[in-house]
Amino acid sequence: MLPPVCSGDAGDPFRPPRQRVIVATVCISRRRGPPDSGLIAPPVGPNVRRRLRVWLTGSGNRLSLRFLVGYAVALGMFGGLLEALYRTMRQVVTTRPASGYYPEVLWMGPVSAALVYGTLALVLGCLIRLVGQRIDVGRATFLFTLPTALALFRSPDIALYPIAEVLASFGIAMALGRAAAARAAGIERLIPRMTAVAGGLAVLLVATGASQLPKLRERRALAALPAAHPGAFNVLVIILDTVRAANLGLHGYDRPTSPNLDRWAATGVAFDHAIATAPWTLPSHATMFTGHYNLVTGTGIDRPLDGRLTTLADVLGGSGYATAAFVGNPGYTTRASGLHRGFARYEDFPVTPGMFMRTAWLARQVTRRLTAYTGLFRWDVPKRAERVTDEFESWLVTRPERPFFVFLNYYDAHGPYDAPPPYRGRFGPPLEEELLADEPHSAEELESSVNAYDSCIAYIDDQLARVFELLSTNGLSENTLVVVTSDHGEMFGENGQVAHTSGLYMPALHVPLAMSLPGVLPAGVRVAGNVTLRDLPATILDVLDASADSPIPGESLARHWNGELPTVNASPLLSELDHYDWAPDWTPIHRGDMQSLVEGRLHYIRNGDGVEELYDAVADPAEANDLSRVAEMGPAMLRLRTRLDSVLGQLVGAQTPY
Repeated sequence: MLPPVCSGDAGDPFRPPRQRVIVATVCISRRRGPPDSGLIAPPVGPNVRRRLRVWLTGSGNRLSLRFLVGYAVALGMFGGLLEALYRTMRQVVTTRPASGYYPEVLWMGPVSAALVYGTLALVLGCLIRLVGQRIDVGRATFLFTLPTALALFRSPDIALYPIAEVLASFGIAMALGRAAAARAAGIERLIPRMTAVAGGLAVLLVATGASQLPKLRERRALAALPAAHPGAFNVLVIILDTVRAANLGLHGYDRPTSPNLDRWAATGVAFDHAIATAPWTLPSHATMFTGHYNLVTGTGIDRPLDGRLTTLADVLGGSGYATAAFVGNPGYTTRASGLHRGFARYEDFPVTPGMFMRTAWLARQVTRRLTAYTGLFRWDVPKRAERVTDEFESWLVTRPERPFFVFLNYYDAHGPYDAPPPYRGRFGPPLEEELLADEPHSAEELESSVNAYDSCIAYIDDQLARVFELLSTNGLSENTLVVVTSDHGEMFGENGQVAHTSGLYMPALHVPLAMSLPGVLPAGVRVAGNVTLRDLPATILDVLDASADSPIPGESLARHWNGELPTVNASPLLSELDHYDWAPDWTPIHRGDMQSLVEGRLHYIRNGDGVEELYDAVADPAEANDLSRVAEMGPAMLRLRTRLDSVLGQLVGAQTPY
């Protein structure tokens, strides 16, 4: 999110604490340099302004205002390029989905750094000229290489104490300044060429970046597609990130959080007990796109969805569909997550002036302060649901003349549950600060957290009304399969847990699922049985009559409204959660990888240390009463234990190594 420069979400529980180490040595020479070094220590005197002026102007080759600005632009361009290349290399090596990385950094970073460096040099040069002075080459080099050094040393993957970051950066910048001062005459002669090279590089980078803008990428991708089947239905999949079933009117909630969703669901098929395959975003989305459980997809906090498996977007794109996605989750649905595979158009981080100005480190520091005082250069991350809907609306108006598959991700119900006005506080006093998973919480804190969460759901519900209206006004309601679901739920004190990544309890797995296609799917149908989101892509392809020879596994849920019986290979209701090192030691996931299996009323959980739990998910939806030690449940425990071992064994035997 993920944020962050878009680091995925600052409150994301998968972000590890930053471990810092002391720098063993930072050598900064304090010796007085030679007369022409340009770094002679300023004379001690009573006039501070005079000392600053003497330090800035030095005694070496002094730059004209034009040369100073050109030199700063060149240093900014090359420094920004170095920073962008480092960030890209770090992403290639670490493959962290929630790193907040976006490919545009490769052209935005150098250009934004050059602009900011040049602007600051112009201001600095004018101020110095007011006192009849000029800055020398050594000082200019120091001032305009220091930000690049700080940017690199402050990278999340270089673990230093803040004082060590500053000292190391100053040491490098001073060394470069001394070297430049010793070659001042030669550098001054090179400045026009450096400026020209920087300008040419800026033009090349901007042109390259412009060619990769979403609209142009989409145009190239669509040109390579085959013709679609005449009369093919459109598909719209809407994922309400972190929205659990229990807090929706569709599932009997007593607060009016989802009136628009409730009304729309009555036009199609709604599932009472849909189970997510994982309690967090990336593996759940990966399953809904590929039909494979996470043991096969292999996604994780440092493993994006790779290219081994065919996605729903791949299949529909290959059938001539225009594929597009507009996502709000800044951590685990960006292009770095791999979920963009198969989409001709994929919009995650908005390419805006604010994003451009915040790409390079120095530009980010300057624009943050400008934003605080002037309101300029705002870049709202994560994206509000309203922006996601706006992007979809803009695309819909100019959509290609093809059937489409569109994926929307609304993120606003994810912590910190910050609903915009006038939704904030709609259901009572909202939580002022996000609940952390590593500390206990009072009943009042949990209540205010639910208030804030419900307000966010109400906000998203109004955006759903906009989407349904857009389909209607564009004449698409009758030929578009619309699916609304969630990737996972949320916990508010059940089993002592909050958020959604600490265990496999049902509040984090039970999600809404409804779909509608007038004339094809029946209206007003409620499916009472358990279903898994693993079967969602197979269901979509079946409804489109495109499931023949599909490489996507799973069994269509159409059997629930067609009256068909499940096959012997019906998808198990399996959920998985991989261990992560920084989980609080009192949470279940701290003990290792977890799996759970739902069968009928029973929900069986196996913890990483082998401890088992069993709940009646119908009579006890909060799963407060563990039945695993009840003698009468012994046969059920044995059956579920054996069934889980069999399911995992089959998946291990079928998976492609990653």
